[in-house]
Amino acid sequence: MAKWRVHPEEEPTKQAQALADQVERDGGTVLAVYREPVGDHWQIFCLLPMDKVEPTPYQRDLSPTHVKRLQEVVRKLDRFDVVLLDDIGYVQQDRDEMEVLFTFLAERYERKSVLITSNLVFSQWDRIFRDPMTTAAAIDRLVHHATILEFAGPSIRDEEAKKRNSAGTGASAEKTTSKEEKGS
Repeated sequence: MAKWRVHPEEEPTKQAQALADQVERDGGTVLAVYREPVGDHWQIFCLLPMDKVEPTPYQRDLSPTHVKRLQEVVRKLDRFDVVLLDDIGYVQQDRDEMEVLFTFLAERYERKSVLITSNLVFSQWDRIFRDPMTTAAAIDRLVHHATILEFAGPSIRDEEAKKRNSAGTGASAEKTTSKEEKGS
C-alpha cells in the first residue's frame, strides 16, 4: 500500500503511484491519492511549489479560440461540488485573467461551492480584480452565503524560518535540506 492517504482503500495504479512519487521528488507534497468515482480514474491531491508550476498555453493567450477553451474548462469544473482556489492574490493576474476568474465565480454563485484562501483582506482585493466595481461584485457574491474563517497571528512558515535562522548564525535552507537528505 502507498505511503499516502488512499481512497478507496485499494492499491492505486502504477501510473498514479509513479506520478505521486514524481510530485514528491520535485518538492511537492502528496496529500491523498484517490479514485474519482464518476470516471473511475485515479487522482492525486497535492501541493506544488510555485516554481514548478507553469501556466497552460491558454492562460496567457486569450484569443477567441482560447476563450472558448477556457469556457469549456470552466464548464468541466461545474461537475465538482467544491473547487478550491488557494492563495488567491498571490500571483497578479492581467485584466483578461481577472475577467475569467470573475466569470468563474459568477457562474458558481448560488449553485456550487468555492473555497478560497488568501493572505489579502477584502479591502485589498482590488489587487486581484483591478477594478472597484468588479471587486465589489465578486466580494458581494462570495460573502452572500459564505462562512468566513479568519486566521490571525504569526505565519507558521515565518516562525519556522526564524527558528532555523536562530539555530546558528548563517543557518540557511540549504543546510536544513542537507540534514534532511541525510535522514537526520
